[in-house]
Amino acid sequence: MKITYVLKGNPEWLPPVMNQIKILKELNHEIYLITSNISEAFRTYLEKNNIHFNLYRNKHKVKIINWICFRYFARRKIRKASFDLLIYGSLDTAIVLEDFKKKKNSILNIWELYDKYFFYESYMKIFLRKFPFLICPEYNRGFLLKHSYKLDKLPTVLPNKPDFFGEVDITSIQNVIEIVTNISNSHKIIIYQGQIYSDRNLETIALELKKLNSDRYFFVLLGIDHGGFVDKIKEIYQNTYYIGYIPAPLHLEITKYAHIGIVNYAENSLNNIYCAPNKIYEYGAFSKPMIGNNIPGLKYTIEHSNSGICVNYSIENEFIVALNNIESNYGFYSANSKRMYDNIDNKKELSKLIDSIHI
Repeated sequence: MKITYVLKGNPEWLPPVMNQIKILKELNHEIYLITSNISEAFRTYLEKNNIHFNLYRNKHKVKIINWICFRYFARRKIRKASFDLLIYGSLDTAIVLEDFKKKKNSILNIWELYDKYFFYESYMKIFLRKFPFLICPEYNRGFLLKHSYKLDKLPTVLPNKPDFFGEVDITSIQNVIEIVTNISNSHKIIIYQGQIYSDRNLETIALELKKLNSDRYFFVLLGIDHGGFVDKIKEIYQNTYYIGYIPAPLHLEITKYAHIGIVNYAENSLNNIYCAPNKIYEYGAFSKPMIGNNIPGLKYTIEHSNSGICVNYSIENEFIVALNNIESNYGFYSANSKRMYDNIDNKKELSKLIDSIHI
């Protein structure tokens, strides 16, 4: 089948998009990608696997101008393309390109619930039912979408499990890998990878690690710091190393050195409470036990699979108790973490969805 996959934005910002493209290629579909800038690692993968692509390079600082320019660029490429199935990589992509006509032979990916964003919610009320095939990354989110927008059927659920793209060129992060390797040789790495905000309990974790009065652990942070919180964490806990942002899939070259992974979300939206993090499966791929906060999206993934422990950060020392529990039963949690990863078969589910679409 010929599939045109269009995404406004960089695929590295949405690793599950990269995974879908890889799965589609493994299912022997012919893929044509229309997107924005891509990393050298992903470009190499596309070229090696004969996946054709066209890139719109963001040229304007004003967001709305880039949206308009991408709409013109992408619609022109789509009109010229010959395909059986069109996949929208995100809601933003569909908003930019949409003409509000009933869609046929199209799939829309909905990554978030947007329950705090009036613009997106309003758009989805008049828009989602026009797509006969939807994908979302979490079971509860699927039911919330079906109920909220009166969908005819449940979206296909594809958890944000990472795929692997073979050997990648690590030249650009070689110095970081050397630093992390040296840290791992002398300390156990507790890693957090993802967006760094004030509501992720990272300062609380730093305080708990300081209370341990132990030199066993290094707190490694991987992601974009929104608001200068890393400096506060370093002030609290000296054994903190901030890497910054590394594009997918290169960031997984750091994950493998971790001892325990951290997964935290604020309880300020349904989107967070029923979170669908990449990182639990990224940790799982490398058999890393996890500590998360006590919300449904983590309790019924991490704890349900015995991949780790969820804690209430408002209760003093609960993080330390969880950490000691994992250390005492590390093999148990490590094996279950990898089992959770292995039990997700996105290739099977995506294949079933595509086979159900009558071209």
